[in-house]
Amino acid sequence: MSTTESQHEGSNPSLTAMVHIKNNFIDETENNFLFSFLNEKTNKSFSTEENFYEWYEISKDDDIFNSPLFLRIFNRNLFFVRNSYGTNLKLHYCGFANQTRGFDYHADSVWPEIPENRVMGLPSKENNTYSNYQGNWIPNYVPNRKYTTVLYLNEGFDGGETHFPVLDILVKPEKNKILGFGCDEKFVHGVMPTTNGVRKAFICWFE
Repeated sequence: MSTTESQHEGSNPSLTAMVHIKNNFIDETENNFLFSFLNEKTNKSFSTEENFYEWYEISKDDDIFNSPLFLRIFNRNLFFVRNSYGTNLKLHYCGFANQTRGFDYHADSVWPEIPENRVMGLPSKENNTYSNYQGNWIPNYVPNRKYTTVLYLNEGFDGGETHFPVLDILVKPEKNKILGFGCDEKFVHGVMPTTNGVRKAFICWFE
């Protein structure tokens, strides 16, 4: 498994072979703002030894949407998406995730045509269980998704890498780093479990 990361910050990149990465995407004030909101809205009682993936969807009714600081972060995210994807997109869905459990290999807007082939394995430190699917792909329940961003919010944990088996790319989560990628079958990905601590992230999908 490669530990390299493809990076491209220009416009109109080739989406067949690129993920997009920018370090220090937000500053400490912005990070503290997002981190505080995440901790307010998500579970505070879990043990870091538990195997969990906890999600909080941001609603338009949340006060965070009225914050100038959030708007500043979000507009920068839109600019990142436009430069990475090569055209303007609009927000489809966003939220926060707390995670110790890994997340199955998948694509964000399509899945294998045959239902039994939709489980393509779970990333693991001990064994890459990805099953390289070669058949037809069809739209899933979110076919309008075009682009995904993951903004990593914390440090102090091990593991939690995002793995793109088709591209042979392993992205290490680092505080304030943003990761962007397309949502079709070229960008099948999974999330490694943490081996120590909790990975926290702000995740958006665009259409």
